[in-house]
Amino acid sequence: MPISFIRRLESFVQLSEHERRSLNRAFEGRRTYGPGADILREHDERLGMGVVLSGVAGRYRSLGDGQRQFVGYLLPGDLLYFGALSERVDCGVKAFGSTVVARGSAQEFMALSAQNAGIALGLWKAIIQDLSISREWTLNVGRRNAEQRIAHLICEQYTRLSAIGAAENNRFVMPITQRDIADSAGLTTVHVNRVLQRLKRDELVRIENGVCTIQDWAALADRAKFDPFYLHLSRSAL
Repeated sequence: MPISFIRRLESFVQLSEHERRSLNRAFEGRRTYGPGADILREHDERLGMGVVLSGVAGRYRSLGDGQRQFVGYLLPGDLLYFGALSERVDCGVKAFGSTVVARGSAQEFMALSAQNAGIALGLWKAIIQDLSISREWTLNVGRRNAEQRIAHLICEQYTRLSAIGAAENNRFVMPITQRDIADSAGLTTVHVNRVLQRLKRDELVRIENGVCTIQDWAALADRAKFDPFYLHLSRSAL
């Protein structure tokens, strides 16, 4: 049952009971991926639609020499890939921690969207959010300094998880290694470690045993210059 996907759509629109039941039937098969496993590889054949039920994953692109850049994080409720009509995927998806994925028929999901206005509107808003996040990540890597990049990633994760009820009291599960953060922010692991130590020393953020605690949200958001407007969430979700 893709409750997380329903919650994500309802962070944008209100779904009817019929639409919720229809989504429950659309995604039935599920599979668990261990930490570090590839859920999708670049240029894989697309096999239906997939949605993250639990855990955290990252979309990535890579170079021929093995260098990799994460281009977005996938949280519970996120679709693995929006290209329902594409034969192959253009980016890989890696599980950061144990991640559960449900799959369904792309054709069935498209028909469901065509027949239900709430689902269609929620999906369009999810796509808009996805594109907006991609633009923000480009800005993050291109113009923010190292500390701002990492602080912004943390603020974004917490805000998105809070919108689907997966984070509260300034704490959330963050099974992402320093190397993964480096590949997300365009930094070295050494630089990431220094920034995290500085944020901890300044009593802004503490990451222990895969759990991130934001000790001073206002100060962290100010340091990151974080404005959640680009996430396009409804006021009730903020």
